[in-house]
Amino acid sequence: MDPCIIESIINQIKKLWRCDSNIEITAEANPSSSETSKFMDFRSGGINRLSIGVQSFEEKNLRFLGRNHTVEESEKAVIAASKVFDNYTFDLIYALPDQTCVEWEQELDRALKFARNHVAMYQLTIEPGTEFYKNRVKPANENLGSKLYQVTNKIMEQAGYDAYEISNYSKPKFKCRHNLIYWNGLDYLGIGPGAHGRLTQNHITQSIQSYKNPNKWLIAALKKQNGEQDRLSLKPSERFEEILLMGLRLSKGISSSSFYNLTNTQLSDFLNHKKLDILIKENFIIYSSNNLRVTTKGRETLNSVLKFLLT
Repeated sequence: MDPCIIESIINQIKKLWRCDSNIEITAEANPSSSETSKFMDFRSGGINRLSIGVQSFEEKNLRFLGRNHTVEESEKAVIAASKVFDNYTFDLIYALPDQTCVEWEQELDRALKFARNHVAMYQLTIEPGTEFYKNRVKPANENLGSKLYQVTNKIMEQAGYDAYEISNYSKPKFKCRHNLIYWNGLDYLGIGPGAHGRLTQNHITQSIQSYKNPNKWLIAALKKQNGEQDRLSLKPSERFEEILLMGLRLSKGISSSSFYNLTNTQLSDFLNHKKLDILIKENFIIYSSNNLRVTTKGRETLNSVLKFLLT
């Protein structure tokens, strides 16, 4: 997308809505030379935070992940971003097949030389329908994945980063504000082909989905002023599950008072207390009158904890 189009979109948003003077506007970029050359134009157009899809600082890992850029391009992109933006981040993927703790430590140490205030790191998952799934690629086993996660947390903590979310690490005051909206169960507007949104009125949250096909989306947007395909009201149980799935990713967990403000219902009314007691006894979860959160042990096995609690 040409930077002048981004500038036009941002200007139109500011005409339609009241915007905070300290608004955070993030753009995602790939570490290719063609995009790196536009960073200054992005900044001039109103973007003040950049997220770069580095994925790895090892060539063999980039080839395995099917990325077209090189490590050199990644390094140049991050350096270029650091000269233009005070606030930038990049993504890394780890727990690849046969990846060792030593290899990951070395890559993470290298990555930290280019980081400033925020880094997002995700363990590889194999999703149905992907090439990895079709080729029966297996990620690191759970025990190794747990060790790699422990290594990650240790190194990032020593470097002064807070593990505020299960895959995101930041220096003070640099948590990703738009992601916090999703994780805290707040409303957001999704605009564009395939975009999702949440809108709450009178404590009823609607799930909004736009047409994925760009042409269908454009026709609908021109005809009825939006590209919505579906708008469904979430059942209380669905809303609870969504807030639980997102909120327990945060180190601070879910506030009972915040849950009540969002849903007008009590968090405790939806919890399976028998299962909750088991998780508390086994040191996976901490629960008090005003907070539900997972322990360090629970974060290492979060998918299993959530599955146990919700089924």
